[in-house]
Amino acid sequence: MTQLPIRRMIGAGAASMVAALAAGTMATPAYASTVKLNINTAASVQISADPAAPPQFGENLSIRIGRSGTSAPITNATLTLDTGGLTGLATLASPGCTTAGTLVSCPVHYLNYEDINLSSTNLWLSAVSGVRPGSSGTVHVTLSAPDADSAEADVRVDVGGPAFKAKELQPLSAVAVGSTVTPAPEFANRGGAPASRAIVEITALPGLGITEWPSNCEHASAEWGGGAGTEGLRTQYAICTIDAAIAPGEAVRLEGLRYNVTSEAFYTFVDFSVFATPDAEAASGPRLRKELTFQRGTGAPLGLAKVADSVPAGYPDRNGFFTELEVSAENTADFAASGSWAPDATGRHGKLDVGLQNQGPASVFDRSGGEGAVVLKVALPQGASAQSVPAGCTAVTREHGEAVTGPTNTYTCEGLGSWMPNGGRKTYQFDLALDSSDLAPAEVSLQNTQSELEPGHDSAVMRWDANPANDLVKVRLGAAAGGGTPSPTATPSGTASPSGTAAPTGTATTGGTTQVSLVTSPAAGAPAGTAAPSTAPVATGADGRPVGGSLASTGGSGTLPLAGASAAALLTGAAAVVVARRRRTGSHG
Repeated sequence: MTQLPIRRMIGAGAASMVAALAAGTMATPAYASTVKLNINTAASVQISADPAAPPQFGENLSIRIGRSGTSAPITNATLTLDTGGLTGLATLASPGCTTAGTLVSCPVHYLNYEDINLSSTNLWLSAVSGVRPGSSGTVHVTLSAPDADSAEADVRVDVGGPAFKAKELQPLSAVAVGSTVTPAPEFANRGGAPASRAIVEITALPGLGITEWPSNCEHASAEWGGGAGTEGLRTQYAICTIDAAIAPGEAVRLEGLRYNVTSEAFYTFVDFSVFATPDAEAASGPRLRKELTFQRGTGAPLGLAKVADSVPAGYPDRNGFFTELEVSAENTADFAASGSWAPDATGRHGKLDVGLQNQGPASVFDRSGGEGAVVLKVALPQGASAQSVPAGCTAVTREHGEAVTGPTNTYTCEGLGSWMPNGGRKTYQFDLALDSSDLAPAEVSLQNTQSELEPGHDSAVMRWDANPANDLVKVRLGAAAGGGTPSPTATPSGTASPSGTAAPTGTATTGGTTQVSLVTSPAAGAPAGTAAPSTAPVATGADGRPVGGSLASTGGSGTLPLAGASAAALLTGAAAVVVARRRRTGSHG
């Protein structure tokens, strides 16, 4: 199992989760030393051929630096950039740094990490007026410090070369399990030179599956997260290369990709990132090919069809190459709490076993950052005391957001996390002492943010759960052993705060109502499809008729010719995969 970190970041490769560094070049000296400095940066950077003043905040040359071999900070390092290779092509603005000829020197006053983004320098590359589009030069980067091995790296700067900008895909709602979704992302060459191919990196979460990958794609899968009692988030990665001439200002649509909506689909998505070169700044392929074993597809190859240009104008920023299709399926997941009591011979001491489980069929992904994630709450009656509390459980100190005074005899235990797969479960055992054999029952319930913060919810508010009766169980404590009895007062799933229709990918959503459900279906009676005809993917049922969304446009020109495929499947690290390429901070949980 490949274990990957999870982190949500702003910007493309914001995941997706995701975040995603561009395919990096880690440079260190060849000889051994106690303290080593490191540079981690993209192999290449793409900028427009039009001169651009640096923004107040932001950079287009990202350099990560670090040190290893010591736990002590380095306080006198220097980052030097030799821009001699950019003469006549581009200039480098570097606030906080000093420039002498072609050398730019940036002091690093405190370096205490193995890998950290040197974003405080705000390095900004801008083309020289009149430069020929498609030109390239090199920046040589050096990190040095006394008594440490220096590091060096070269970054190729492509000026005005081909650069793709993608159009947003509209989300699909109320899609039937067993149907087929055919994403058709559109993108245009916003660079100043023609492209000879399009390299499409694809990341898809569980709930969307491909039976046979196209022959001009390579694919792999990996799992991140997980642990005892539950699997990690299984994610598919692919990189597909379509060889075709795409002139500046020309728009195309990807064709031939078909995803099956599987039984574990509830809320899921597939991400697309499009590049003209395999080592583009935000491309993950070069680094990720080293981490996974890829297989080439055997199905019909993907193609590109010319379309009328409706892609947003302007040179792509760091998000521009990315688009995403969100899919909300008509499905449910039955979450259940459990509990049992096993006393010793005295009847005054015993083991209380509690747990939670997703009994499926859907797997649920809480993309909100934890608001919808389910935890386990164990409330002991007066007269019962925990002699030992299992790892992963802590005493409750707040109720409905307010601090409580004194002991509550109530505990919260970790749930499955943001990824709650079909079959995932967590179990805990409390060692209890009873001062009587005739006590009120212990209550074991599922909880999440809404049920904890809003009065009136005995158990978690889960829109995906059509059977809330087993979300709270009562366990009789005493001389007799026994299991949990479902409570009839569990919170009905229909009381969840509505999440509304998912916002189109790429727009920022900013809070408002409490979001605790992954459902993004429209309200009853509202049309399921809101996509524009030229951009909406198609979901089709067994009879071939579309479901959930509008038909994609089939008009326009013919398919561009294909040549040999050179592709690589991707694993972007959880940040890049799942959330790092997210350009919004809205909630689905």
